[in-house]
Amino acid sequence: MNRHDYLWWVVRRIQRLIIINEWITFYYQMQITSMSNWAEHSLTLFIPVNYRK
Repeated sequence: MNRHDYLWWVVRRIQRLIIINEWITFYYQMQITSMSNWAEHSLTLFIPVNYRK
């Protein structure tokens, strides 16, 4: 394994770790804020309908 292959392997590993880290943080944020997000989305969906009447 020469220097270029090693650097490319390191870059790929870092990219993969960053992607996994982003997915994990995204998943946990969804788990934590799912109820509040659903409440906000339902309010934003239902309020315009109520104002139209």
